[in-house]
Amino acid sequence: MADISYLLMIKYGLGTWPSEALVQLWLQRVRVNIVARMDQERAGEAAAMATFTDFRKHFYNSQPAALEALVKVAGNK
Repeated sequence: MADISYLLMIKYGLGTWPSEALVQLWLQRVRVNIVARMDQERAGEAAAMATFTDFRKHFYNSQPAALEALVKVAGNK
């Protein structure tokens, strides 16, 4: 499977691959949002908006991964 940084870059339209520290911060925010009963995809998007300064600045002609897959990959690091 592709690197989690690459997957997050594609899914959230980032201009650069996020660092490991940003990936972990995103993952932490996703988990908090899910505990707060936010829909999974919305939890990931809200976490991305709060974490990445270049959120939705680029468009990639690629199929983004589902949030569940991203959390699984990020959590296994």
